[in-house]
Amino acid sequence: MFARCMSRVSILIIFVVATASFALPQTDNWLGGSGNWNNAADWSAGVPVSTSDVLIYSGGADYVLRNFRVVINSLTLGGAPDGFRSELEDSMGTLQGLHIANALNIGQTGYLNLDFGSNVTAGADSSNSGSFWFSQGATVSITGNLLNSGFLFTNFSGGNTLNISGGLTNSGSVYVPGGGNTVNISGGLTNSGTVLVAGGGGVGSSAKMSTLTNSGEFDVSVSSTAKITGDVLNDGQLSTGTQGGGGDTLNIGGTLTNNQTVSLASYGDVANMTTLLNNGTVMVAASAKLVVGTGVAGGPGYYQFANGTLGEFINMTNFGVITVDPAPVSLDGTLTVLLQNGYNPAVGSTFEFLLFNPGALSGTFASIQNDIFNGGTEKWVVVYNDAGGYVELVAASVTPEPASLLLLGSGLLTIGFGVRRRLLK
Repeated sequence: MFARCMSRVSILIIFVVATASFALPQTDNWLGGSGNWNNAADWSAGVPVSTSDVLIYSGGADYVLRNFRVVINSLTLGGAPDGFRSELEDSMGTLQGLHIANALNIGQTGYLNLDFGSNVTAGADSSNSGSFWFSQGATVSITGNLLNSGFLFTNFSGGNTLNISGGLTNSGSVYVPGGGNTVNISGGLTNSGTVLVAGGGGVGSSAKMSTLTNSGEFDVSVSSTAKITGDVLNDGQLSTGTQGGGGDTLNIGGTLTNNQTVSLASYGDVANMTTLLNNGTVMVAASAKLVVGTGVAGGPGYYQFANGTLGEFINMTNFGVITVDPAPVSLDGTLTVLLQNGYNPAVGSTFEFLLFNPGALSGTFASIQNDIFNGGTEKWVVVYNDAGGYVELVAASVTPEPASLLLLGSGLLTIGFGVRRRLLK
């Protein structure tokens, strides 16, 4: 009897524990106005707990002061424009934590301010179309992807970290100024807005990602570094040093395909890659350095090494141009000519694709790929004009080999003889 009772009690305990462990999330709404997070009367279901789906968007002005560590299931802050702002902010001077098991979604009226070494973690794909500020050594970690169409900003105080285990898609603004900031994106960055990674106080910031697809503005300034382990596709403005400071690095592990503008603008800026495919404009300012391939480059200028490849796009309306301000140009490796859309330039057409100060050139391309075109009737000739300060491609006729001409002539004689015989019959 006792054993059966104990068994039933055990089953009941297991059932209660299991029920508690799998408790369903519940919505908990902020009721509006200003107040502290831990004031139960300001919430529709009391102070949020770990299973709470929290909504701070009352239809009026919302200001919530988070003054202790918070663990919740999800957070939606703000929404569509309604003339008011929904704000969640750290208590001044207190290190806080905001841990979200699932998504963090900040609407257009949302404003999240993270301060004083606090941290936010979100366990699922998240989004921001409002304003997200973090500063003074704060850390933001997103498990999944982040979609940003709003304003994502690290304060000038520096020392902040943004970790995204998926990809970042940005059509808004991502500003990372101040020294010692770190951005880690395990996936790729797709940018159609503005991204700025900058240092401050003599300390640079850094960003690392697997790929970069840019149709907006991407800039690294003030002794900062961007490392892209894979390929970069640029259909916008890709630059270093536009904010001053110099000493910036754009490190590309794969191929840079440029269809618009690449600019190395400041003293000591460096961009390096294995392959550059250029269909736009690349500008290397005085005291900056562009390196294609692997090798030891000297001072400023353009350096292409034996394992480097420069791909030159040419079509009916434009072609890629690299301009190097007063600095050396050293050539080696491969030049690949990439004619587009079936375009075959007329014999004698010229394309000055590398411009520099007269007398700055050394070396030549070791090999030319795709040098025969237009059905084998034309070829590319590379002209190295050191005195004139340019390297150009010239479209020339392919002259048949003498043996080929002899065979061709014999064939014509045979054909002529055959025709004559038919006419005489």
